[in-house]
This record gives sequence, C-alpha cells and structure tokens, in this order.
Amino acid sequence: MGCDTSLFVGNVLKSVNRSLSSSSARSTFGQQSGVTSFMNTKRKFRPSLTSIAVGALEEEGQAAEEPAEPDEQGWGAKETVEVFTATSKGKSVGTLEIRVQERPFSEGAMRVASYAKCEAACRHQAILMGLTTRATPTFVVKEAKKKGAKHNSKEALLADLDSLKAAQALAAKWNDEVPGARIEFLNGFALHFPNRACEDSSWLAAEPKLPDEEFVKFNNNAGYVEVSDDAELPNCFSHWTWQQTNAEIMVLDMQGVVRSDGTYCCTDPQVQHSDTSRYGHGNLGQKGMADFFAAHRCGDMCRALNLRPPDEAIVVSTPTVVATLIPELAQVVPDDQQKPVNFGNGPIERPSWVPDHDVYRCQIKASAKCQARGGQKFSLVHRRHHCRACGNVTCDACSPGRMPLPYSETPGELQRVCLACSSRFTGVHLEKT
Repeated sequence: MGCDTSLFVGNVLKSVNRSLSSSSARSTFGQQSGVTSFMNTKRKFRPSLTSIAVGALEEEGQAAEEPAEPDEQGWGAKETVEVFTATSKGKSVGTLEIRVQERPFSEGAMRVASYAKCEAACRHQAILMGLTTRATPTFVVKEAKKKGAKHNSKEALLADLDSLKAAQALAAKWNDEVPGARIEFLNGFALHFPNRACEDSSWLAAEPKLPDEEFVKFNNNAGYVEVSDDAELPNCFSHWTWQQTNAEIMVLDMQGVVRSDGTYCCTDPQVQHSDTSRYGHGNLGQKGMADFFAAHRCGDMCRALNLRPPDEAIVVSTPTVVATLIPELAQVVPDDQQKPVNFGNGPIERPSWVPDHDVYRCQIKASAKCQARGGQKFSLVHRRHHCRACGNVTCDACSPGRMPLPYSETPGELQRVCLACSSRFTGVHLEKT
C-alpha cells in the first residue's frame, strides 16, 4: 500500500467491519431498556479502533455513517439456502438465493438479527413461501449467539418452529373467542446454508420483517412483564393460554408491534410446556410459568375473561353428610372453644384436587405465616399440600388442622384440612404454633 494512508485506513475499517459485525451490537444493548429500544439499538465499535480509523477518515474529508436500514452496500456474498417451515415436517420446501447484510441491526438475549434479501430470480418464490411481500422485499435472519448443536442445528430450529406453530394455533382460537383483540404471529422459517464451512452458522432462523412501528417487549420467559396499557392484552393472552390448556402450555416472549388497526403483530414466541423436552431450549416449563405469574397482575381484561391466577383458591361449597357428630379436630383446642363438627345433611363426595402444576403459591393465604404472603413459591423446601376437604393447594402453615372426614378410607383417620375448611366446619380458627 506504500504511503497511501487513506487506503490503509480504509482496509482497516473493512477488516474491523468483518471481524466485529457479529458482536458490535452487544456493547450498548445491555445498557438500554428491553422494552422499546432493542430493535433500534445503535452499534458502536471498540473506542480504541474507532477513534483512530474514523478520525483519519474525517481528515480525508469522508463521512463515517452507519446505515440503520438495508441499503445497496454492506450485503454479503450470494448464498444458496434450503427453506423449512413449521408445517413442512422436516422437509425442505425449496431453495432460494439470498444475500445477508454483513452488519446485524439488533440482538436479543439469545440471537443476533440481520436483514437479508432474495436475488431477483427467486423473489416471487419467496413471496409465495410467505417470507417476503412485494411491498417488503427484505426479511430478517437470526443467528444464535451460543455455539453448539443445541442452538445451531436443524433439530433446534425445528423445535422453535413447533413452538411457533403451537402459539399460532392458540392465537387463532383467541381471535375467535375474544373479538376486537386480535393477535397474530409472523410465520417462521429455518434456513440451511449447505455451503458454509462453519456448522454453527449453517442453520439460521428467518421471518418476515415487522411493520415499521415501535417495537415492544411485553413479557419473556424469565419473569419480565411489561406494565403498560398496550401490554395488558398480550399479557392477558399469556395468562389465557395457560388456563385454556389446563396449565399445560403458556405462550411467553410476547413481543412485536401494534398496527394502526389495533392488531398485535408479534414475533418469535416461546411456548412454556410442562414437558421441557418439547418446544426448544427456551422452554423452561413450570419455572417459566411460575416466573410469569410472580410478576403478572391481572387487569380488567383478565377479570372480564374470568381468568384465575394460580394462587387463587377455588370456591367450593361446604361438604355435607347425613347429620352426625364428628369428633373435633385432632389439634388441641381450648375447652371453651370445642364444639362438635356437623357437616349437615345429604350426600358427600371426595373433592377433586387442584393439580400440582396448576399452583405455584399457597391458595389459602389464611395464616399470618403463609409462605405466599412472604412472596415464596413452592419448592423442595417449601412443600405444597392438599386440603382433603376442598382440594385446594396449601402451604404447611395454612393447613395445621387434622380431622376425620366421612369419605376417609379408614374410619376415624385424621385428614389434613386447611384453615378455611376447619373454620367453616368448627367455627374455630387454628393457627400453627
């Protein structure tokens, strides 16, 4: 290069662009809000390289600007990709020739996102696949930040597509049952780059580009729940999916934009399922659901849909039996408070138990020492118990009493009952000492 400093600096910049493009977004992303700004995050290079190179270019009278949207510069080489969809059952639906922009425009906790575009000869095919539209010829590809087959393989991406498919099915049912509160999820794709030498970059996720509206993160699978008017609907949807599927599934990672017509256009959801072997490594199972409920507060929409928080007790009627006197609770009660237990008249049936995976905190909350009052969730240390009289799930402090019940398999056997039931049956409020 001789003494041509401008050529030398130009080559330095190109080298920096190529070597740091996959990580340049990370320096500022962690300092910004995860709610509204991470789709518009500005990129910064390391100051030691930037100050030298950009300063030299400014001396040459050149501008050093960074494009925020795809332009005709900065696109990578043409590459052939095989396309897989959520419904293609692991088989390719066709091939495309695309170019990926070298510099990512955003990154999340797990992936780095870049723009991509199809070559002219296959743009119509991409439109038929649903990857692009005539109005929006660019789309988005996402590369995992972590290495290894767990994050970068056909199996990993197809599991994510299964998660998307389940979320789309629940959204379709929601749209039918809750008019005027439409939620849509963008179609997802898995792209295989067979000619790439690095296996960790040979499988990328892809999706259409979101409308140009403000991007918002409404919740995630790690306990974050956005509190705003716009967030009430998608957070209610997450709660609804849990109750609609009998606590088996919850759709989290609700994120996207609100269109002018009020439709929530969302992307990249993550299903939480009681079976953590399904729906990808973002499925944290009951932990993900519990973390959501620990932060979620039901609003008017949840109440209008009669959604029940997992720690809200189910109201049951007092069990009845042919009139008879049943011995008092096993726990010692002062003499002046003792009274016979009368269940009333009529038949009695064993109550249905609230499933364990339905509840993460005590439902009764009648004791001053209740674990739920202190914000604690059930765990190996803080065990859950069932009241044999009402079937609700309770902590130890809220179920200190024992009493025989008419449907006990062994006559006279003492059964655990919660404070609410013992108070209903005897009029005595017991507190664990």
